[in-house]
Amino acid sequence: ISEITLWLSMQEVGVVIQQGGFDLISSYMTLFKISVCVEPVVEAALTNLAQSLAKLFMKVNPKLISSHIIHNSLSILLPLLSQGKHELLNFEAIIALTNLSSFDIESDTIVKQGGWILGFKCLGETNPEIVAYAVQFMANLSISEEISKEIEEGKCEKEVKILISLMKERVEDK
Repeated sequence: ISEITLWLSMQEVGVVIQQGGFDLISSYMTLFKISVCVEPVVEAALTNLAQSLAKLFMKVNPKLISSHIIHNSLSILLPLLSQGKHELLNFEAIIALTNLSSFDIESDTIVKQGGWILGFKCLGETNPEIVAYAVQFMANLSISEEISKEIEEGKCEKEVKILISLMKERVEDK
Protein backbone atom coordinates (compact mmCIF):
# COMPACT_ATOMS: atom_id res chain seq x y z
CA ILE A 1 0.00 0.00 0.00
CA SER A 2 2.81 2.41 0.81
CA GLU A 3 4.21 1.89 -2.71
CA ILE A 4 0.84 2.81 -4.23
CA THR A 5 0.55 5.90 -2.05
CA LEU A 6 4.10 6.92 -2.98
CA TRP A 7 3.43 6.32 -6.71
CA LEU A 8 0.25 8.43 -6.52
CA SER A 9 2.03 11.27 -4.76
CA MET A 10 4.79 11.39 -7.37
CA GLN A 11 2.56 11.39 -10.46
CA GLU A 12 0.79 14.14 -12.28
CA VAL A 13 -2.99 13.88 -11.98
CA GLY A 14 -3.33 13.17 -15.71
CA VAL A 15 -0.94 10.22 -15.48
CA VAL A 16 -2.87 8.79 -12.53
CA ILE A 17 -6.15 9.06 -14.45
CA GLN A 18 -4.69 7.51 -17.61
CA GLN A 19 -3.14 4.62 -15.70
CA GLY A 20 -6.26 3.79 -13.69
CA GLY A 21 -5.22 5.25 -10.35
CA PHE A 22 -8.80 5.91 -9.24
CA ASP A 23 -9.82 2.32 -9.98
CA LEU A 24 -6.74 1.06 -8.16
CA ILE A 25 -7.52 3.01 -5.00
CA SER A 26 -11.19 2.07 -5.13
CA SER A 27 -10.34 -1.63 -5.52
CA TYR A 28 -7.94 -1.60 -2.59
CA MET A 29 -10.42 0.27 -0.42
CA THR A 30 -13.10 -2.31 -1.22
CA LEU A 31 -10.75 -5.17 -0.36
CA PHE A 32 -9.83 -3.60 2.96
CA LYS A 33 -13.46 -2.88 3.84
CA ILE A 34 -14.35 -6.52 3.19
CA SER A 35 -11.43 -7.67 5.33
CA VAL A 36 -12.43 -8.81 8.81
CA CYS A 37 -9.11 -7.60 10.16
CA VAL A 38 -9.34 -4.27 11.97
CA GLU A 39 -5.70 -3.96 12.88
CA PRO A 40 -4.11 -0.52 13.17
CA VAL A 41 -1.93 -1.29 10.14
CA VAL A 42 -5.02 -1.89 7.98
CA GLU A 43 -6.69 1.23 9.32
CA ALA A 44 -3.57 3.28 8.59
CA ALA A 45 -3.46 1.88 5.04
CA LEU A 46 -7.11 2.78 4.51
CA THR A 47 -6.49 6.29 5.76
CA ASN A 48 -3.49 6.73 3.44
CA LEU A 49 -5.49 5.52 0.44
CA ALA A 50 -8.43 7.76 1.33
CA GLN A 51 -6.09 10.72 1.66
CA SER A 52 -4.53 9.93 -1.74
CA LEU A 53 -8.01 9.80 -3.24
CA ALA A 54 -8.91 13.16 -1.67
CA LYS A 55 -5.72 14.73 -3.04
CA LEU A 56 -6.57 13.51 -6.54
CA PHE A 57 -10.13 14.83 -6.41
CA MET A 58 -8.84 18.18 -5.16
CA LYS A 59 -7.05 18.65 -8.47
CA VAL A 60 -9.11 16.91 -11.14
CA ASN A 61 -12.15 18.01 -13.09
CA PRO A 62 -14.83 15.48 -12.02
CA LYS A 63 -16.20 15.46 -15.57
CA LEU A 64 -13.06 13.54 -16.57
CA ILE A 65 -13.88 10.67 -14.20
CA SER A 66 -16.57 8.07 -14.77
CA SER A 67 -19.60 8.34 -12.50
CA HIS A 68 -19.16 4.85 -11.00
CA ILE A 69 -15.68 5.78 -9.78
CA ILE A 70 -17.01 9.01 -8.28
CA HIS A 71 -19.88 7.19 -6.56
CA ASN A 72 -17.49 4.58 -5.12
CA SER A 73 -15.15 7.35 -4.02
CA LEU A 74 -17.88 9.20 -2.14
CA SER A 75 -18.25 6.25 0.24
CA ILE A 76 -14.53 6.68 0.97
CA LEU A 77 -14.38 10.50 1.17
CA LEU A 78 -17.53 11.26 3.17
CA PRO A 79 -16.46 9.17 6.20
CA LEU A 80 -13.25 11.22 6.41
CA LEU A 81 -15.41 14.17 7.46
CA SER A 82 -17.20 12.20 10.14
CA GLN A 83 -14.12 10.60 11.67
CA GLY A 84 -12.50 13.87 12.72
CA LYS A 85 -9.24 12.04 13.35
CA HIS A 86 -6.94 14.46 11.66
CA GLU A 87 -7.41 18.08 10.63
CA LEU A 88 -5.44 17.65 7.40
CA LEU A 89 -7.65 14.72 6.35
CA ASN A 90 -10.77 16.78 7.04
CA PHE A 91 -9.32 19.68 5.06
CA GLU A 92 -8.39 17.58 2.03
CA ALA A 93 -11.69 15.70 2.11
CA ILE A 94 -13.80 18.88 2.25
CA ILE A 95 -11.87 20.40 -0.67
CA ALA A 96 -12.30 17.20 -2.74
CA LEU A 97 -16.00 16.99 -1.88
CA THR A 98 -16.49 20.69 -2.68
CA ASN A 99 -14.98 20.04 -6.11
CA LEU A 100 -17.19 16.99 -6.67
CA SER A 101 -20.32 18.78 -5.45
CA SER A 102 -19.88 21.52 -8.03
CA PHE A 103 -21.76 19.34 -10.53
CA ASP A 104 -25.53 18.90 -10.20
CA ILE A 105 -25.54 15.14 -10.65
CA GLU A 106 -22.88 14.60 -8.00
CA SER A 107 -24.51 16.98 -5.51
CA ASP A 108 -27.67 14.84 -5.53
CA THR A 109 -25.62 11.70 -4.87
CA ILE A 110 -23.61 13.38 -2.11
CA VAL A 111 -26.81 14.53 -0.36
CA LYS A 112 -28.25 11.00 -0.55
CA GLN A 113 -25.09 9.68 1.14
CA GLY A 114 -25.35 12.11 4.06
CA GLY A 115 -23.16 14.92 2.73
CA TRP A 116 -25.47 17.75 3.83
CA ILE A 117 -25.32 16.65 7.49
CA LEU A 118 -21.56 16.05 7.38
CA GLY A 119 -20.99 19.43 5.71
CA PHE A 120 -23.07 21.12 8.39
CA LYS A 121 -20.92 19.49 11.10
CA CYS A 122 -17.81 20.92 9.39
CA LEU A 123 -19.19 24.43 9.91
CA GLY A 124 -18.29 24.00 13.58
CA GLU A 125 -14.61 23.26 12.91
CA THR A 126 -12.01 25.51 14.51
CA ASN A 127 -9.95 25.79 11.31
CA PRO A 128 -11.38 28.74 9.32
CA GLU A 129 -10.27 27.22 6.00
CA ILE A 130 -12.27 24.05 6.66
CA VAL A 131 -15.26 26.23 7.54
CA ALA A 132 -14.84 28.26 4.33
CA TYR A 133 -14.80 25.11 2.19
CA ALA A 134 -17.72 23.68 4.17
CA VAL A 135 -19.74 26.81 3.34
CA GLN A 136 -18.95 26.39 -0.37
CA PHE A 137 -19.67 22.65 -0.15
CA MET A 138 -23.09 23.28 1.38
CA ALA A 139 -23.83 26.06 -1.09
CA ASN A 140 -23.09 23.56 -3.88
CA LEU A 141 -25.34 20.96 -2.24
CA SER A 142 -28.16 23.46 -1.85
CA ILE A 143 -28.84 23.17 -5.59
CA SER A 144 -29.52 19.46 -5.27
CA GLU A 145 -33.11 18.43 -5.82
CA GLU A 146 -33.61 17.16 -2.26
CA ILE A 147 -32.10 20.16 -0.46
CA SER A 148 -33.77 22.68 -2.79
CA LYS A 149 -37.10 21.09 -1.95
CA GLU A 150 -36.35 21.14 1.79
CA ILE A 151 -35.33 24.80 1.61
CA GLU A 152 -38.58 25.65 -0.21
CA GLU A 153 -40.56 23.82 2.46
CA GLY A 154 -38.68 25.61 5.25
CA LYS A 155 -37.15 22.41 6.62
CA CYS A 156 -33.55 23.68 6.48
CA GLU A 157 -34.16 27.12 7.97
CA LYS A 158 -31.53 26.77 10.71
CA GLU A 159 -28.85 25.53 8.31
CA VAL A 160 -29.62 28.23 5.73
CA LYS A 161 -29.45 31.01 8.36
CA ILE A 162 -26.07 29.75 9.57
CA LEU A 163 -24.78 29.48 5.99
CA ILE A 164 -25.89 33.02 5.15
CA SER A 165 -24.33 34.31 8.37
CA LEU A 166 -21.01 32.63 7.58
CA MET A 167 -21.08 33.92 4.00
CA LYS A 168 -21.69 37.48 5.23
CA GLU A 169 -18.86 37.07 7.72
CA ARG A 170 -16.45 36.02 4.97
CA VAL A 171 -17.46 38.96 2.76
CA GLU A 172 -17.03 41.42 5.64
CA ASP A 173 -13.58 39.99 6.47
CA LYS A 174 -12.36 40.70 2.92
